[in-house]
Amino acid sequence: MNAHAYATVIARIHSGAPVGRVKAIKKIAAAAEQFHQELQRIGRRDDLSPRGKAQQMVAPTRAAALALMRARRQAEHLRTKAETDQAAARTKARGTPKATDAEWRSYLRSLPPNERLQMVLNNPDARGPALREPGLSGLNPEHIAAAEKIALRDAGAQPNDADADELLAVHVAATNLLAGDLMKTAVLELNGALRSFGSPAALQQFIDGMGIHPAIIDAATTELDSTE
Repeated sequence: MNAHAYATVIARIHSGAPVGRVKAIKKIAAAAEQFHQELQRIGRRDDLSPRGKAQQMVAPTRAAALALMRARRQAEHLRTKAETDQAAARTKARGTPKATDAEWRSYLRSLPPNERLQMVLNNPDARGPALREPGLSGLNPEHIAAAEKIALRDAGAQPNDADADELLAVHVAATNLLAGDLMKTAVLELNGALRSFGSPAALQQFIDGMGIHPAIIDAATTELDSTE
């Protein structure tokens, strides 16, 4: 375990971050620390052969792998929520289609490019129809993006939360560190084979073989909303 790497990741957590999100990230680091302590303790045992040490590492590895599974599920949940929130924000900004939309878009296409842009940027009645069918507005993607930014602001809908994005990146970084730690160890399988996790695929095969019920993993997402 690279304690400095985890400390660096946790230091990226911004002030005022949601309690549940912070706790989830710190639990990943705590799982890594516990795993590392067991790895060191078992590694110092002179009474065990390499195979015996690998056998002793099965339980700590399973515990850390469970923490990894939960952390990955949380990241997946947060990513999906962010995408859903962004889609909802953009839908709100575009507004409800109106009977005059086609007429507005036809009018916009009749204007010189600069006038067309200014009309969309400054007139919400023209902006809505343009955003609802951008391909028919006569505007290029850059201009559509500028119009959408104004519409989002006016609608009070913000699809991109920089702090939330950074917090998700921190969560993923901590998760990747834990996965990296797990891939540095070896365990003894039930069939007597010594397995070393030298790749993500080998680690995933071990995780899949744990037979953890999905509900146990899914329950980890509720921790993200914790306020204590």
